[in-house]
Amino acid sequence: MSIAQPGPPPSAFDGGSLVNLMASLIEGLGGAAPAGCPPLATLSAAEVADARTVVLFLVDGMGDHLLARHGNLLRRWQRGTLTSVFPTSTAPAVTTILTGQPPSRHGITGWFMNLRELATSAAILAFRSRWGGQTFDHAGVDASQLVGGSPIFQRLPVRSYVLMPRPLVDTPYTRSMSGPAERLAYDALEDCLAAVVGLAQAPGSERRYVYAYWPRLDSLCHIHGSHSHLAVAHLVGLERAIVAAADALRGSNSLLLITADHGFTDAPREARLCLEAYPQLQECLTIPLTGEPRVAYCHVRAGWDARFEQRFDEAFHGGAELYRSQALIDAGWFGPGPVHPRLSERVGDYAVVCGPGRVLIDQLATGPEFEQLGVHGGISEEELQVPLLSVRC
Repeated sequence: MSIAQPGPPPSAFDGGSLVNLMASLIEGLGGAAPAGCPPLATLSAAEVADARTVVLFLVDGMGDHLLARHGNLLRRWQRGTLTSVFPTSTAPAVTTILTGQPPSRHGITGWFMNLRELATSAAILAFRSRWGGQTFDHAGVDASQLVGGSPIFQRLPVRSYVLMPRPLVDTPYTRSMSGPAERLAYDALEDCLAAVVGLAQAPGSERRYVYAYWPRLDSLCHIHGSHSHLAVAHLVGLERAIVAAADALRGSNSLLLITADHGFTDAPREARLCLEAYPQLQECLTIPLTGEPRVAYCHVRAGWDARFEQRFDEAFHGGAELYRSQALIDAGWFGPGPVHPRLSERVGDYAVVCGPGRVLIDQLATGPEFEQLGVHGGISEEELQVPLLSVRC
């Protein structure tokens, strides 16, 4: 078979991506944005600098297509559409939000990662081996040892806050990536938004940056599908709550920005590709697939490239594109350089980019069965495009 040749990067790193949004925020808050990452074309650093309190509310999974189809109240605040990062997944995108760096530099390449330095395949946000067990911090490993680039909070001369659901506020990853920011836990959406309002209305002239993360929409889309009644109903309620919070923020000299880490597409069960059904292909691999069900990284046995390519073609018959991972790095799909020193080993020899509605599953003996209906990670517009909403309060 012919290996697919990568085109231009799916993410608009030159001025229209999450990376550029963070450059605008960092510069507007008085910090220095990473070299080679220009500010967002639709949000100047000067506009950010004009607000006393800047709030970035990240709604996990609220893609632009999802909001356009099922949203209503928030669309009046939309000032543009951004691209996420590649792959379009929470781990790479949130790490970009927290470091200001593209995946090429921070080196977080998907939900599952090959960490050669720890001799394991890891679930990186859980900060443990994919098969479970204790988190890596019990062995003295800090997330900063695995992530390229320091948290943006270390570079901002303003008081900063990180609002997270209570189960996530004290994880090893959150602690490390929050740096000197004050971490605040919440239990419900109302608590989260009340904390945002309280911080913005606090007396004094001191500037503040508030990063708030909301995961519930993502969870519902994964379980029930991105167009399910439960996901849509949650989005409607979320819009009402955010509008009410914006009304409460009036007069506080705040800039409320709302975006997402990725969008969604749905994968019906009958369209799933399961690696265990292709033992001749598994035989070519040295470790289980890493990355995402929509973008899987393959670590191939030395000298088995031709055999792997032939068997891949025989197994999947055009249901996915096969790229050489290094070609994706060279084409800038993960972002501009200089690249993380371990990027190549983390993305393996080949990357499988699944077609519409397809996922590639590599089920481990100790892992739960894959049951997600809503998925992301790929390069479709539904997964890649996220809204940027803003309101000055």
